[in-house]
Amino acid sequence: MGRRMIKCECSDEELEIEDLKIEDNSFSHAFGTEYDYEVVCPNCQAPMGEFASPEEVIEAKQGY
Repeated sequence: MGRRMIKCECSDEELEIEDLKIEDNSFSHAFGTEYDYEVVCPNCQAPMGEFASPEEVIEAKQGY
């Protein structure tokens, strides 16, 4: 799989998938837990979900 370079509007820095952060927006309620994970820019926390899924970020960080 080739490397995809990702650019956020907050800077000219090019990011790789493993640079992105996963924000955990999960919450508990009376019927259990809603799991909600969002891929965000490590600098400004802007949503970056169009570039990678949380699973892709985890795999990239693990070196797959």
